[in-house]
Amino acid sequence: TWQWYSAFPTSIWSMTKDEPVVWNVTVVEPQSKRSDSEEQPWPSVYAYALNDFYQTGYTKTAFATLEAMALPNTDDQLAWYVLVAEAYLLFSGDFDNLRTMLLEIENALWPPCAALLSTNPANLSQMKAAVLLVAASKAMANITSYAGSVSAADRWAALEVELTTFFDESFW
Repeated sequence: TWQWYSAFPTSIWSMTKDEPVVWNVTVVEPQSKRSDSEEQPWPSVYAYALNDFYQTGYTKTAFATLEAMALPNTDDQLAWYVLVAEAYLLFSGDFDNLRTMLLEIENALWPPCAALLSTNPANLSQMKAAVLLVAASKAMANITSYAGSVSAADRWAALEVELTTFFDESFW
């Protein structure tokens, strides 16, 4: 088997034995993606990716992680995935590689974001996931804007404003 991460340099940060090994997550065949994305701690990927971006300017590890992993199937992990994609785009400027994933990400993210608008805020059991979805909708507005898709960017921006207003009116 081929280790997709072996071609990338080690970051300058070090991990303690209690921290997950984020960049060395798996051994995968180059032509296949993993389907069990719950094993990937996307909040940690986000933190380590930002650390790499700031400390070394190296973005390829973050993209390899996005590319090698299947889209998460939980709302909060999906939101973190989108935030990693946005951070990768902002630091790398490499939209060409991200473009191949954009439609799949949009199709996965829109239903849970739109569903929040029909939720009774008092019944929100997953407040953290809901707030992350609002952040992810803003990230998608940024990503699609950068992609030059004005209609998609406007649609995501409008959804983000609706969600923000919904939460503001519901809780403040």
